[in-house]
Amino acid sequence: RPVAPKHDSPFIERPGVPSTGRPKPPPVSSPSTEVFAAIVVEEEASAQNAPVASLREGETANDSSVAAALRRFWNWIVVGEEYVPKNVSYEYAVVTTWLIRLGVLILLFGIGFFLKYSIDRGWITPMHRALMAASAGVAFILTGGLIHRKQYRMLAQGLMAAGVATLHATIFASLHFYHLIELDLAFTLLVGVTVLGGVLALVYDAGFIATLAAAGGYLSPVLAGSEGSPAFLYIYLAALTLGVLLLAFRARWTPLAIVSFVGVYGWLIVAAPRTIADMPLAVLFWSVFFVLFSGATIVRSLTAGRKANVFGTIYSWLIAGVTFGFFAVYVGRFYGAHNIAWPALGMALFYGVPAFLLSGYGKEHAILVAGVRALAVLFAVVGTALIVRPEWIGLAWAGEVVVLGWLTVKNRSSILAASTAAVGAAVLVRTLGFEWVHAFRPYLDGAMTGAEFLSLFHERFGSLLLPAIGTSLATGVAAGRFGTFGRDHDGPSLLDRLIDGGLKSVCAGGVLAAVAYAVFEAHLDLGILAPAAQWSATTAVLFVVAGGLLLKGTASRNETGAALFGCLMLIGACKFFIVDTVVVYAMGDPPPTRNAALLEACWHSIGMLAGVLVAAKAWMELRRHGSSRAVIAGTARGCLALVPALPTVFLMLEAYRYCGAFEPGAAAGAVSSVLALGALAAIALGIALRERFMRWGGVTLIGVVIVKIFLVDLAELDSLYRIIAFLTIGVLLLAAAILYLRFRSVFMPEEEEDACPVPPLPTGDDDDTASSV
Repeated sequence: RPVAPKHDSPFIERPGVPSTGRPKPPPVSSPSTEVFAAIVVEEEASAQNAPVASLREGETANDSSVAAALRRFWNWIVVGEEYVPKNVSYEYAVVTTWLIRLGVLILLFGIGFFLKYSIDRGWITPMHRALMAASAGVAFILTGGLIHRKQYRMLAQGLMAAGVATLHATIFASLHFYHLIELDLAFTLLVGVTVLGGVLALVYDAGFIATLAAAGGYLSPVLAGSEGSPAFLYIYLAALTLGVLLLAFRARWTPLAIVSFVGVYGWLIVAAPRTIADMPLAVLFWSVFFVLFSGATIVRSLTAGRKANVFGTIYSWLIAGVTFGFFAVYVGRFYGAHNIAWPALGMALFYGVPAFLLSGYGKEHAILVAGVRALAVLFAVVGTALIVRPEWIGLAWAGEVVVLGWLTVKNRSSILAASTAAVGAAVLVRTLGFEWVHAFRPYLDGAMTGAEFLSLFHERFGSLLLPAIGTSLATGVAAGRFGTFGRDHDGPSLLDRLIDGGLKSVCAGGVLAAVAYAVFEAHLDLGILAPAAQWSATTAVLFVVAGGLLLKGTASRNETGAALFGCLMLIGACKFFIVDTVVVYAMGDPPPTRNAALLEACWHSIGMLAGVLVAAKAWMELRRHGSSRAVIAGTARGCLALVPALPTVFLMLEAYRYCGAFEPGAAAGAVSSVLALGALAAIALGIALRERFMRWGGVTLIGVVIVKIFLVDLAELDSLYRIIAFLTIGVLLLAAAILYLRFRSVFMPEEEEDACPVPPLPTGDDDDTASSV
């Protein structure tokens, strides 16, 4: 009896194979093979052509999902849309979008520098400059309006936004640089351009244009050059912020609220108090803006009748952190560091009141309650810790972590678990960022003898080792118990995974901090006995120990051995990237001669060469076991990343050190060249080995080079070279974007490559080829 051809279609329920949950074809009595294949083709086409909910249509239950909200916000940042287009890989969308953005931006800078170059030589008169700029702004707006109805919606909105920004800049230049208009007319024109931006945003439903108009509103005082009292500026900012926040919450334009936050706190930095007499007014309005932003976020989450999303929680933490930063800097400057505790306790009280009042709310506000409770706990911990001596703050926070971990286990509370992870992270930041410098820098600077350094061992033990051990133990116990109650009936939520990952990360960080302290303490003791090669030698020792585990097979035998090997490699890399960099290159004396510089470079390369050899060997050994074991695969990829990273950082530091001593004019260019070479090496390895993270590392390093050009090289280049550099880099970035667009098939999603094709129709002419299903 003829049988149907074999295939892997998900629409067929085969005996012994569970159903996939996909819709089954309608029952047909004795269909032929052609009929069955046609049904499969029709079902596949229906599944592929299923309508995707748009932004407005999808704003129902999915918008209350934490994961969906976080994905939409992140996609808006990296690809310019809330949803990644269908059949487009994430790498393709991100790289093309940002290369085009950066290319256009750098081209605009290059054009601007060319105009300045021509202006300095008197080629263009002031009136011509203003007319050219205004015409360009109007042309941008008109062009955007003409192409908006076509497929270039994002490009059209970008052109209109560029037009609004150009008009703002033209008015500013006409007033201050060219003196073509008066102050009243300039302010009126600025208001008109802001209104124009709002109208364009409403007509084209473009939140980006509204965001740019709000930015113009915050820049209007400085663009118009109006002078007034600080009180008038604070009142103006408060009124503008209130209106912008109302519009942002009403239209659900999240970037508008972000621009408002940046504008307000940017003005607070500009109008920062300079004397103690300015502090009362500044503290008053700092508190007003803190209550305005934080209160608006809480009220919006409550009145919207839906869950508070992750963005709202992060936004609240950002507001609290920046506001506390103002208090910490200026209260500490004018009133003493110990008085910083009082703003912290006041903010703890502000968050403690809603945390207590919201305790009776349902699960729809669980994230909001968790956020305000965590902030209340955090500022209470910070306030009490600031009362003690500064060098014991880390130890005091570690004690709080132990208490919070015990409360987490006892009360089985996810909120307390998150607080434990947050405060534990603060302990590590405080210990590694401040206490290490306070404990070791006097000896490294030569202000302390070896005997004096050894006599202070007990202080280093209490301020460095005990906080790391206490934090690691507390978060480790909390992470072990969190798995028993940090779950719901549908499985772990995104927040549960974040808390669990945070606890485990802080625990691992505490262990690594303790190990790093032990290695560093031994390193300094070795430096007292043999200071010539102490830094590179101890780095090489760490890599050699890791290589011993690799040769014994411990790293590739199981995940625990791989994790231990990865920890040792990470410690060695951290010592090379952080400790050796700071001490040898930042604090070390310049070489007296060129030969001495080359000899010292040979000594310094010992640790780098050991790390590269061990990392390359580890990748070759571990990749054989990485397909089925996640920890081993991750360790192998980390070792692969070290292969180009170690030489790049080493050559960059040596080039800067050598050029800084003997060729100062070539230092910036040498560093940029080494970074670009490292980026190309990472991209080449990523393409050759088909490792996406290596390609992303190269792209990220290109971004670092771009930032360096703006912040460092820009100040060291004259006008002509600045024009050439910016125009050249802009054209190259656009060319890279065109290459990504041209070779799009290389970056197609993996799902399309693995998709199972529909079984072909039978082609025989004999009637016997037909069979029953």
